[in-house]
Amino acid sequence: MAVHLQREPALSGEYTLNSASNESYSPNWSVSGYSRRVLMMPLLVNTPGDDSWLYTRNYVPVYYGPWYERMNQTSHPAVVIDARNASLIRRMVPVLQVRSTDGRLYTVAAEPGFDGFRYPYSSYSTAQEDSSYTWFNSADRSGVNRSLSQNLKFVLTHNLTDDTFYTMKVSALRNDNVFTVNGQDPWEYQHGPIASPGLFYGQANLYLNGSDYYTDPLNPLFVTTSDFPYYGEDYTRTYIAKFDLTTTRWSSHLVKMGLQLQYNDIESNNLSYPAYERQNRFTGLYSLGISSNIFHSYNPEASWYIQDRWEYEGMVMNYGFRWDLFSPGSAAEILLDNDDVNKNVIKYKHQFSPRLGFAFPITERDGFNFSYGRFIQFPTRDLLFSSQDPLGNSGVLGNPNLKAETTIAYQAGIKHQFTDYLAGSVAIYSRDIYDLIAATTVTDEETGNTLPRYINKAYASARGVEVTLNKRYSDNFAFDVAYTFSYADGVASSQQFGANPEGLEYLPNQELPLNWDQRHVFHLSLLLQQPNSWSGSMTFSYGSGFPWTPQDRYARKVDPLLENSERLPATYDLTFQGQKEINFYGQRLTMYFQAHNLINQDMVRNPGAGLTPGLRNATSAYVSYLTETGKYGGAYLQDANGDNYNEFIPINDPRVFMDHRLFRVGLGWTF
Repeated sequence: MAVHLQREPALSGEYTLNSASNESYSPNWSVSGYSRRVLMMPLLVNTPGDDSWLYTRNYVPVYYGPWYERMNQTSHPAVVIDARNASLIRRMVPVLQVRSTDGRLYTVAAEPGFDGFRYPYSSYSTAQEDSSYTWFNSADRSGVNRSLSQNLKFVLTHNLTDDTFYTMKVSALRNDNVFTVNGQDPWEYQHGPIASPGLFYGQANLYLNGSDYYTDPLNPLFVTTSDFPYYGEDYTRTYIAKFDLTTTRWSSHLVKMGLQLQYNDIESNNLSYPAYERQNRFTGLYSLGISSNIFHSYNPEASWYIQDRWEYEGMVMNYGFRWDLFSPGSAAEILLDNDDVNKNVIKYKHQFSPRLGFAFPITERDGFNFSYGRFIQFPTRDLLFSSQDPLGNSGVLGNPNLKAETTIAYQAGIKHQFTDYLAGSVAIYSRDIYDLIAATTVTDEETGNTLPRYINKAYASARGVEVTLNKRYSDNFAFDVAYTFSYADGVASSQQFGANPEGLEYLPNQELPLNWDQRHVFHLSLLLQQPNSWSGSMTFSYGSGFPWTPQDRYARKVDPLLENSERLPATYDLTFQGQKEINFYGQRLTMYFQAHNLINQDMVRNPGAGLTPGLRNATSAYVSYLTETGKYGGAYLQDANGDNYNEFIPINDPRVFMDHRLFRVGLGWTF
């Protein structure tokens, strides 16, 4: 009987919407209580023989209280003069008398220059000692990240003949992410350092720097006054058109080819210390944030590929190549002024990538496979388009001239079938990665600022062997065993490697372990099952420790040979899951049980998660704590006993460790 395929085009559509809200955690933003609210009031002095008042440009600290709520009723209008220059400026301002924090009476303008918490006038207490103490929960000020993603996709499939068909896909993807504290705009944040406007013009630094975060001298770790000093707003719009053609018209061949066009609209607005206003000394213009990463770019991409799968007398061969095109688009501009930096941006970058793989039987139970591939990865958009402002960028400058990272990979393996249900394999692989992104420091000749900048200058390699043994399900059980021994070496693991002009000034002259260099990995999974009755599974994983870099807080220069010279502890993870089918009055119920990390091991995720901001009465020594004492969990340095020597005060930061022992039980109902 002949089978005739349906050749009418088939069109389908899909729309997905995903919304998420995540609240960040920082150990120093995890305290609640009462903080003393202070207002900075503009100080006035009476002019001799006149009813007017003179603006001194000084401020008086006053504690919050019932007077503040009645300020408009108790004040009276008066003429206030600004005598900053020869031409006097007058304006009508409500004035009143207030008692300052030192108990003295002052005449002030009823227009607070600052309202919030400021060290040393503010203080922290677990109880409301008087009306000036207001409730403060620092966890509510640590920030929330809200994301919204939408994807609209249409797919058209059409069989041209019985052995040839094509697929067309058109999609639009939209991602929006906002990180903010209590929904505030950047200028509404409370943090140090910010400046407040005066009565007439100009600004006064009423909010100090790191001093204003901590008002409890007994616990200098906990932030008791301020908002987390970061604001982020990012959005991307991606439009993709893709065409794929597949045919089997030639005997023993499966040929595929395709074309993809992509257009990106990317905008980013990220500010550190967002309420701080800084003035560009060259233009005189003000902008928000001590440092910022602001860009908006439109960039196109394209790719084309062709490949063939050829089967001949048991041998299978895959071969083809891919062509990729990338352009930095509208952000193709280098603002850095340095003779060693080429400001001519290559507008369009392209690369060919060949692929080859084949497999063939050696005997009835043995097979050999080999693959070769050249793969590229274009830089992420934030590395290309990050702000290039040499005055307000404390991060790493973007570089639209970055090249694609190139990986050349080889893999060969042998498979052997021991029985109808038991098989094993041995495979070796090698990968070389070129043009990895790292950083270097350059000096902007116009401003004199020395800043880090992304460039392609690192190299990495990976090689290893993997052994597996698999038993398919039979006789009520199945199992998988896998072991991998591998090396991952290179010059730099981080894209910020080499960015600190006061630290690492040159790349190491030898390959060092990379952050993901895990030498030994072992995995065992076992399944026991009685179909339609019960099942149980167990998995055990072992991984040798990942490398990490010790830091010496007394060292002025970083030794590049210390990069990843130490190892984290090995990890052991034992997980169990079981379920039982129950017939309950004709209803099919499933009881299940899960247990994760049964041995309850402290598996280190990150030895130095970091603290923001830096501490006032304690020196941050997160990674050094591990280096000097061999303990995990984080700590800061403080002279806790008054002996003029800083001791390590442990934090026990949960971000350092992976999840501990966890049990779940549940009941399912199938209907």
